[in-house]
Amino acid sequence: MTTEISPKAIWTTIIVVIIGVVLFIIFGNPKSAVVGFGALADKCTAGVDCAQKGNFQSIGSCRECVALKTYNIPFAKDIGEYVDWRMAQKLSQLASINTTWRVTEAYPPTVKHLSFCHTDGTCVDVGLFANQRNAEALSQLCQDALNVGLTVLNEYSDPKMYASDSDCPSPNIFETTTGGNLHLQIN
Repeated sequence: MTTEISPKAIWTTIIVVIIGVVLFIIFGNPKSAVVGFGALADKCTAGVDCAQKGNFQSIGSCRECVALKTYNIPFAKDIGEYVDWRMAQKLSQLASINTTWRVTEAYPPTVKHLSFCHTDGTCVDVGLFANQRNAEALSQLCQDALNVGLTVLNEYSDPKMYASDSDCPSPNIFETTTGGNLHLQIN
């Protein structure tokens, strides 16, 4: 007895396999998706080890996350410890020129935020260390963050934190602001 397979069944099987492979590349293994399309080489820039950037983790909506500690970025405990690799690169550059701050909120977020970027690791909140909380240090941190290519949203509300010649944008306080900090975001 010979069983014939219809052309429709063959094409259906081929289409299902192709869809499965595409879904696996996109969602099942983000390392393969990045390296498989040759994009990793384009992402490597001076000052960041390319092999280190290949250690992406997909955590929820943070598709290319890396641990802050991997890049020696100072951060507070229990605030989320991951960021998108592009943010890690910028924060690493910032940490190399300014040591007055630490990350106070990373991915995954620990509180509600208005900015979507807190849900994909492309922004963080940073705060000055207690012994550095003054107008001059805040102005310098804003200037340095802008110089490494970050967008700065100022959420420090204390008037003592401002000098007339400050490099910080005017403060914005939102219902979700939990304390003085700078919201830093990838441009």
